Amino acid sequence: MWNKWQDRRFHPNHEYANYTLLSMWSGYLVHLPYYTVHAFNSDAAFQRLLRHHWLADWAFYNGTGAHAGERGRYGLGAGPSIPWCTEGSGYVADRLDSSCSSHCRIYSPYITTGYLADPVAATIVPTQVTLYVSGSICVCVIGEKVRG
Repeated sequence: MWNKWQDRRFHPNHEYANYTLLSMWSGYLVHLPYYTVHAFNSDAAFQRLLRHHWLADWAFYNGTGAHAGERGRYGLGAGPSIPWCTEGSGYVADRLDSSCSSHCRIYSPYITTGYLADPVAATIVPTQVTLYVSGSICVCVIGEKVRG
């Protein structure tokens, strides 16, 4: 099993915007092994795949007509969503697939922040700060006073 996992880095079977990928699903699929397994975070091939996932994620949000990535709104995520946005399910797990049936996109600042491990990802901090200051990534709790 371990050998198959280690061999996986040499055989990524997905691609988006000319970036080879381990998965088309949310960024946490590359974040979890990166932050928990030394063999992943110390390996140049896995590091390259983490970077590719970040760049593909950003390209997806800039290339689907929403141009959300230009404002820092990207980060393929999964979680609760407004029911009308998810055909009534109230939950969506987004992926790099512009033909997805949902007409809404989930963006996650948590997923985006997870790419900070990549030294090239220094551009993430200013966009995250901008989104925070604008209130775009703040979660309002019902009954809590809004401070401003």
